[in-house]
Amino acid sequence: MDRWLDEFSDPLQWVSIDPPAESHIKVKNEKNCQKCDMRPCTYICPAQVYRWDEAAKHLNVSYQRCIECGACVIACPQNIGLAWPGEGKGVYYQLPAELSGGAINV
Repeated sequence: MDRWLDEFSDPLQWVSIDPPAESHIKVKNEKNCQKCDMRPCTYICPAQVYRWDEAAKHLNVSYQRCIECGACVIACPQNIGLAWPGEGKGVYYQLPAELSGGAINV
């Protein structure tokens, strides 16, 4: 791996997302978000899917950015539900062509 991803490279450069038409992420109870002091989902997600709107007291979920890592469910298992997108939608991981002889989707 050190041939194509060094410590300064962005690992997300090999990720593409074809989001589903509807969200595959469910906030089970918005009131729980309003009571939550830390809101770990807003900082644990590497794709910045979750953003807290203080004025509206609302958790915005940009599901189209989701890389399906599951960190949000680990941070908030009682209030975030994540289903894997169907219909061939979701995340595609692509190896660089120089390693694969052509792009390979995983």
